[in-house]
Amino acid sequence: MIDSNRIVVEGKGYYGSFFRDNFQIGDIKKAIFQAEETEKQRKRLLGDWNMISFKTIPLSNSLENKIMAGYLQDEEIIDIPLKKISSLNFNYTTFSIHTAAKISTFEYSAEPDEIKFDSGDAFYSFKYYFQKDQLIINYSKTLGFLHILTFEKVH
Repeated sequence: MIDSNRIVVEGKGYYGSFFRDNFQIGDIKKAIFQAEETEKQRKRLLGDWNMISFKTIPLSNSLENKIMAGYLQDEEIIDIPLKKISSLNFNYTTFSIHTAAKISTFEYSAEPDEIKFDSGDAFYSFKYYFQKDQLIINYSKTLGFLHILTFEKVH
């Protein structure tokens, strides 16, 4: 360590120089809290989850949106029809989406309420939360509509 703002790491064939960001103590505490919450949520995510329900709801009560919600039952995420998802599996760095026809695996990053991942040059995310022993995923592809996928942990 050079001083409190600069760290230099040297090794055989390696040199790294790092500068401390100008964080305030409150920012550091907030970042640590978020990292701890993310880790707690990630530990709850780990394992196999079977889908127990899928529904699409309009975010407004108009008659047109209620009718349109029926047509959006066939929406996909990464060429995977949402209604055909049978289960998910999360490990520490990847998760997989299972259907009767295939298993698709993706690297992901987790936040306390959101999963982010990519496939090729497209980026995806969905919100998630836990309700008792169920994993609830909220995914929105079409503006004004929400897909709600409910999963139960396999024990």
